[in-house]
Amino acid sequence: MRLIFFFFLFYFFFTGKGFATVFYVSGTGSDSNPGTLAQPWKTVTYASANSNPGDTIYVKAGIYNENVVISKSGNAAKPIVFLGYQVNPGDAPPVLVKKSDPYSAFASADMPTFDGGDRSKGIGVNCRYQKYIVVKNFQIQNYSYGFIAGGTSPDAGRNYFFNINVMNIGNIQASYSGLGIALGSMGTLFSNNNKIDSCLVVNSAAEGISINGDSNRVTGSKVYCNQNTSAAATDYYMIVTGSYNYFRDCYIERALGLSHWGHGYTAKTNAAQVIDQGLNLPSIPAQYNQFYYCVARNMNEAFCVRHRMAQYNLFYHCKAIGSHTGATGSSGGEGNGIVIRDGASDNIFDGCIAENCYQAIVLVDSNEDGDMGTNPPGHPNKNNKIINAVVYNSYIGISFSDSGVPSDAGENTIAGCTFYNTRYMFYAGRSCKNMKYRNNIYQGTLPATPGGAFKVGSFANDIVSNGATTGFSNCNFYNIQGGMPTGFVSGAENSISADPLFKNSAANDFHLLSGSPCINSGITLDFLKTDFDSISRPQGVAHDMGAYEFQIITSIPNTQPEKLFIRIYPNPASGILHIQTKEPGCKISIYDMAGNLIHQVTSQLNSTEIGLGKVASGMYILRAQNKRKKESEKFIVIK
Repeated sequence: MRLIFFFFLFYFFFTGKGFATVFYVSGTGSDSNPGTLAQPWKTVTYASANSNPGDTIYVKAGIYNENVVISKSGNAAKPIVFLGYQVNPGDAPPVLVKKSDPYSAFASADMPTFDGGDRSKGIGVNCRYQKYIVVKNFQIQNYSYGFIAGGTSPDAGRNYFFNINVMNIGNIQASYSGLGIALGSMGTLFSNNNKIDSCLVVNSAAEGISINGDSNRVTGSKVYCNQNTSAAATDYYMIVTGSYNYFRDCYIERALGLSHWGHGYTAKTNAAQVIDQGLNLPSIPAQYNQFYYCVARNMNEAFCVRHRMAQYNLFYHCKAIGSHTGATGSSGGEGNGIVIRDGASDNIFDGCIAENCYQAIVLVDSNEDGDMGTNPPGHPNKNNKIINAVVYNSYIGISFSDSGVPSDAGENTIAGCTFYNTRYMFYAGRSCKNMKYRNNIYQGTLPATPGGAFKVGSFANDIVSNGATTGFSNCNFYNIQGGMPTGFVSGAENSISADPLFKNSAANDFHLLSGSPCINSGITLDFLKTDFDSISRPQGVAHDMGAYEFQIITSIPNTQPEKLFIRIYPNPASGILHIQTKEPGCKISIYDMAGNLIHQVTSQLNSTEIGLGKVASGMYILRAQNKRKKESEKFIVIK
């Protein structure tokens, strides 16, 4: 027995299998080598098979014709780390989401580049069934699938993926082929508690980034498509099926004129598979997902909730950009903003922007989710709230569309929103008898823009100023192209028709000037506690109309030391904390509530960004200090 013990002791000490080890991979290496820097392995697959928790595997820049399989998991204390590098292990390859041309070819000298050579075959990196894996700085191109993870076990996940770049994925001759970065699949594989940070997907023929699981985080990532064949154009750019997932500071862009119009950030259940196709899968809701500060360009559904169990999702300060020029002609351009469809309910869109969109807000029904015929049960969207939205230069402001199912749009509320230079304020292609409109400003098109109307469509008569189940309260209707229906404004409760006096509408600044008739003219709404700028409502004796509360700023004698801070945002924070100071050269320190120093940096500029990736949830104190003064402020970190 003692001999066996000493044998294992010798094995662990002298082979390194009992301790974290550093290995190396190079395209010029060999899997018969020992995996050292001088004698590296050739494939990541072999390196993974010979790794243990805590190990780090450095992968050198170059071309790899490999279908990578990551076959070992780490643990919470000791993840297995795969690090791509350029020249020297540990150096920092470029982060490709920051490059100006996302469609430029990958440079194999930047980082390891995995090339399958055939878009109809293979998986670039297969991380399925593994957990506690860290992968950084990889390029993947010309496979059927780019980067996949997830498994049948609920604990599959807890991985971190950074600067993973995927291009030209999926068979362009086949229907719906190609997954760029996919965590799990709808109903068969799940992937939870992963982090995707600063990743890029370009021209993935079916889905860009797809999340199937719970509590995943996607930050600073981008998806693009400019391929224009029916089987090549990306269908879903970022899609989530699951709950408590978080997207922040992401960007998606579809080139104009593509054969597929593009689903953008979409919180969607798997009802199409379970109910419509009858597959034997568990039903998975899409609930409590959050999208913060995300941008979509030229998407048919920039920000979408879809199906009856798509509930309680939040879109906060997200922006949709379309191609509508608003100048001449009848074409509305491309790009829709907020889309609520197929029975989605109880979702909130707060402070979202629709710029140059064909349709800014869309409520639509289709025969997905199993409902057919007139007024199918369960399909009216209900209790969705669109608040503090800013819509400008759009062809249609609010659209009710019938996509094969003539149901009512449901009881939803649009409140505290500003519509400016909108040609057709409402298009009613389906019943919309239960909508509520509160504290909104509706301004029509500029005089140089021809055509337009307040409401059009076969169900335009459903849009009434004050009906039994629908109507307008405390709204302003100004300069509506084609004129307002007779008696509409006077029939709308506490509503007016007057110039709202925007601060600078030419620059899309829709703050109110001091003489605006919209100030103190709104109604108190429990769910409308702040405005677009996160300023508390009301600032005066009553809520203001539109997306912005007017603030009266008075001159107060400076009896306190001048504050260093201009702004700290966001608060609460998660991925990145932004600090703006009035003076450069401040030492910025972060302390926990016990007084322990967590992070410290000296800013050479007036603005500083601090990454919070390794900071736990809780309350912290930020201190800014220079030679003359200092100031502290509390903030909260949420994960």
